[in-house]
Amino acid sequence: MLIYTRVDHRNATKLFWQDSKSDIIAFVMASKSSLALFFAFIFVMLSSSGFNLAVAASRQVNMVLYLQETLSGVDATIETVGGVNGTSSGLLSYGTVNVINHLVTQGPHPSSTVLGRMQGVEARPDPVNSGFHMLSSILFQTGKYNGSSLEIQGTNRFNLPQRELSVVGGTGRFRYARGYALLDFLVQSGQTLSFKFNVTISCKLEVEFVSAEMLIYTRVDHRNATKLFWQDSKSDIIAFVMASKSSLALFFAFIFVVLSSSGFNLAVAASRQVNMVLYLQETLSGVDATIETVGGVNGTSSGLLSYGTVNVINHLVTQGPHPSSTVLGRMQGVEARPDPVNSGFHMLSSILFQTGKYNGSSLEIQGTNRFNLPQRELSVVGGTGRFRYARGYALLDFLVQSGQTLSFKFNVTIS
Repeated sequence: MLIYTRVDHRNATKLFWQDSKSDIIAFVMASKSSLALFFAFIFVMLSSSGFNLAVAASRQVNMVLYLQETLSGVDATIETVGGVNGTSSGLLSYGTVNVINHLVTQGPHPSSTVLGRMQGVEARPDPVNSGFHMLSSILFQTGKYNGSSLEIQGTNRFNLPQRELSVVGGTGRFRYARGYALLDFLVQSGQTLSFKFNVTISCKLEVEFVSAEMLIYTRVDHRNATKLFWQDSKSDIIAFVMASKSSLALFFAFIFVVLSSSGFNLAVAASRQVNMVLYLQETLSGVDATIETVGGVNGTSSGLLSYGTVNVINHLVTQGPHPSSTVLGRMQGVEARPDPVNSGFHMLSSILFQTGKYNGSSLEIQGTNRFNLPQRELSVVGGTGRFRYARGYALLDFLVQSGQTLSFKFNVTIS
């Protein structure tokens, strides 16, 4: 088969496909903003010849922002809206649910140029260790990212000198964003706490061409070898490779090098799939309870499973199915029952690994846990530490109830 590609930053991208068994079966002419078409085309054509590959055009972005959290007063950026049933919750109490509207500034001082707001919900799921599970958006309202947003999820653990949260999505210029954010407390001035927020993401942003003209010629023969060369208007042939079909990595390495040398910033990743089987231990009541109702339909006293109920969760994560198995960490977060007819909870949670080889890392879980299904599936939308940029799914199976404790098998697959 033959793939011929000509890219001119002033005009367009021209692609066609041909092999020994057919005439030309595809021809496209695309604007320079349609770089994704280039990779999609290669993906389809090579996959049809027995190759299994994934190529993504993305750009890594790092930005340092500052958060200004004002605890009280007319300019307060945080408000308690719920807590453990029958109690008057304080700002930091166990079970407290807060809404946040923190200022995002360009510099560390509260009077610095305002870039936007961090808006969302946070809840404290752990009765012992202080910290909040956060679900928030950074809304850019000025500057070059005006109108765009980043979606932040994770547990802000107060006992750590530096906290790490996941970037699980975005809008505008940050569509498809994935990454992480490092949060450092700086100083308290009166009622205002200032934080440094160092964000690193990769996202599908428009690629800017900086070379005059380039030609990539690729001949791929799945029975023999792969032949590639590169040429542009400013140089002679600067690369030529001949590789066996098994050396697919070389193909991507070559594309990465030559396109990067012309101003492209590409992420070509051979991701590794990870599967792990964990066990969740949910204790419904008692001194060791791992779930607490913190809100419900206005004017009602919500039960644990009632329509409209909001719970905070702090379930044990163990290595084996028995509640007394080795503890690996906690699943902390918030769940709510949105359906008055069908039982189930929409879950937003973090699996925090506190021992073992993943100690200090986390996985972000989101989805609806539908009780009527024998096996439920949730999404893995991000992670921190060793699981930065994680994507995948988790299969949840109920195992057994022992007293007040329900045991579940949690089969997680991520890449």
